Amino acid sequence: MAGHNGSDWKRQAIALWRIGNIERDVALSALESDKARIADNLSKLGTMDCEELPTFLEFLEEFAPHFLPTLFQAVDSSEAFHSWPRALMNDRKQVRDGARQVFKVAQRNAGGELKALAEKLAASKPRRKRDLSQ
Repeated sequence: MAGHNGSDWKRQAIALWRIGNIERDVALSALESDKARIADNLSKLGTMDCEELPTFLEFLEEFAPHFLPTLFQAVDSSEAFHSWPRALMNDRKQVRDGARQVFKVAQRNAGGELKALAEKLAASKPRRKRDLSQ
């Protein structure tokens, strides 16, 4: 399902929606077969993912709500504990805001340690890098 860089989340949502309008089972099957890749990207939560992944996850909440809990179970929590907080340190507000949106989806659909991490990060105040030149 992924585009050339694996992070064309809006296009993936549109493709699933279009296929789902014709043959829902095929769209759900494609989603299920791509679960490992999606979970890997969610675990790592890179800058590009923060920008469009929230749209994809929110689409999935409507299109296939049963899929999201199993997706979050497939997330590598040790990787998420390392990479998710880093997303909040990004210089770009759009990336930080996108990460917070991902954390809100995780709060609604994940369980255990991952849900606790998402709750903690979603509630955290924005951090600003200190100016070290002073």
